[in-house]
Amino acid sequence: MRTTRRLSLQLRRSTPALCRAVPTLHRRAFDFRWSLLPRRRAYHEASAEHEGPQDGGSAARRVIDAVQRRFSAVGSSEEETTALPDAALVHEAIQHVGRNGYLAWPLYAHLRQGELPMSSDELASLAAAMLHVDHELHADKCVRRALTVVDHARSTGQADSLVLLAAASRACAVGGLPDRAEELCHEGMELTSIDPHGPAHVIRPLLSTTHWSMQGHLIRACGAARQLDRAFALYRRWDEPPQPQLGVLSVAMLRACESAADLDRGFALLREVRSRASSGADAPTAAMLVPLLRGCARAGELPRALKVADFARRHGIAIQSAAVHAFAVAGGAFLPHALEQYRHAREVGAPVSKASVAKLAAACLVASPKDAAPLLDDIEGGVDGALDVINNLTRQYNQQREAQNDPRTSHPSRRPESSWPWD
Repeated sequence: MRTTRRLSLQLRRSTPALCRAVPTLHRRAFDFRWSLLPRRRAYHEASAEHEGPQDGGSAARRVIDAVQRRFSAVGSSEEETTALPDAALVHEAIQHVGRNGYLAWPLYAHLRQGELPMSSDELASLAAAMLHVDHELHADKCVRRALTVVDHARSTGQADSLVLLAAASRACAVGGLPDRAEELCHEGMELTSIDPHGPAHVIRPLLSTTHWSMQGHLIRACGAARQLDRAFALYRRWDEPPQPQLGVLSVAMLRACESAADLDRGFALLREVRSRASSGADAPTAAMLVPLLRGCARAGELPRALKVADFARRHGIAIQSAAVHAFAVAGGAFLPHALEQYRHAREVGAPVSKASVAKLAAACLVASPKDAAPLLDDIEGGVDGALDVINNLTRQYNQQREAQNDPRTSHPSRRPESSWPWD
């Protein structure tokens, strides 16, 4: 009964915001309120006897709750009996917060508030997790948060970790901070006794996988800052790196072309990668095709985007989830192809992320409401998956409205780019 009331309240809170956005979604959420609650209650009753270990999100919330209880009890008779979470629970929460950037930051803030110790590797895990948010809405915020973790590590003498520096360089890639990313790359080399200013042929054999990842982050940061010539100079510097690292740098360079909106140079690089594949190197991968697919969708170049999707299908490369997301965000003529990619993925059993389904559902509710209902009925994860999509739509809608009304992030004469279909 408690689960039923909580779920009902959750849907009731979601419905008004969704109603203001699209009446169709309001009706859909209203239908869900009564059709899903009995199924959700039955599911929880049936699974209560077989409850497994707590997931990472649950561990993180238990840590947050414990810290809040500890400080709420200060000055009361319960202060001595209210303990902070132990090291094992903290470690579990950090290790399993995973790709939930919305939860990683409050977890980190509460750990700092409770003055609970964190190793450099744990700080790196939190910084990396903070980047897993919707970059179309929260790129600047997640970058600042991740770099805040690194600054804290420096203040406590824990910055001598290559993994932590790599997490910071990845944040620079998202935020378009090439100068800081280059400083981090040099710092990482010096940390492992490599001269960053030495000849490339001398440095190349000494670099670890993490070093190569940081070089990729630097290239991406240059692309995000629209410094594509600098990115290509960094890419060409290494002159035939070891094969796995060549793939890392090629992916980074393609993502830089996407960020800089230079599709011609991106496709030229893909042709170069394919020519190397014919001589024995690795063939193009999904990670190489997705940046071009997204770039084409963002630029409104439907024929080019469909060629990328067709190439992937013919070569058995699974990019359906990325295609659904990119085509749904683009909307318009791309929307039927987003639905086609989603249906094909369901037919062949290819995974499609909830974030991609949320974007597709939002687009359909405006342009093609009849296609939205099957998406929610057939989503992977059943009832819980459908509710996650509804909540994601509500959160995205509210956050976008807040961003548009924030005088720090917008200007009356210039609207920020919108990923929300009905704006």
